[in-house]
Amino acid sequence: MNRFDPSQIHLIDLMLMQQASRYRLSEDSERQRSADELVALFCRLQEAITPEITLEIGAFEAGFSAKMAALGYRAYAFEANPHNHREFAPALSDIANLDYINSAVGDSDGEVDFYLQTVVRGREVNPVRGNNSLLERTDRPGRIKYEVNRVPCMTFSTLMQRHEIGERPYSMWIDIEGAIGRFVAGCRSGLHNCRSVLVEVEQFESWKGQMLYREAMQFFMAQGLVPVARDFEYENQYNLLFLRATLLEQAQIRQTLAGFFSADTREAAVFLRPPD
Repeated sequence: MNRFDPSQIHLIDLMLMQQASRYRLSEDSERQRSADELVALFCRLQEAITPEITLEIGAFEAGFSAKMAALGYRAYAFEANPHNHREFAPALSDIANLDYINSAVGDSDGEVDFYLQTVVRGREVNPVRGNNSLLERTDRPGRIKYEVNRVPCMTFSTLMQRHEIGERPYSMWIDIEGAIGRFVAGCRSGLHNCRSVLVEVEQFESWKGQMLYREAMQFFMAQGLVPVARDFEYENQYNLLFLRATLLEQAQIRQTLAGFFSADTREAAVFLRPPD
């Protein structure tokens, strides 16, 4: 696996941060717009990437997988929280090309502890929520009470074998609330057929023992994936979009990225229009 000098990671990180010039980060609505536009870009790029399979890890309601399945891709969505899975599975069960699977994707096969928030700031909370994790939070000491559940888990390498993905090209969305290090530890076979990744990362520790953004960048770049865009949804937590380096030679990919970065919002809207 390739290793990158820390100065390279810092430089790329600074270049990605310059994308903040497209938004007024003092406004919550602008931060949300940055997130919405990055998701739109990721979905739009799939038209040019044409993966055979999409994977959504930490899927919650599996909105990305449902959209990709409707476009004809084979979609697998993995959700560790059993309450989320029970809530959304009925509506997803009839969607062709989509499997919605109650499992974490981490560093072991079998079962793993899952930290389900039950009380936040003195109030009971609905167990159907998107910010529970395989890890305990460190940034909210004394403000959260947990119920620890044992949930199914598989490594990414096992996932690839179990669903017979083999050499087929795929794209992947990873949103696992700080547990990206667990995912990375389970990638024993690497990501050589991955065409694009949208992954949630953190700049500072919010969960115990988590992998932070520069380590995540190092891992994905070593797999031949290039970070091309990010959002600014929260001050500490954001999403990074990676593309297989060879894809940057394709005209449609380059045009779509140019539209995303354009200061002309009318031009950007053309390229970010959701797929038909």
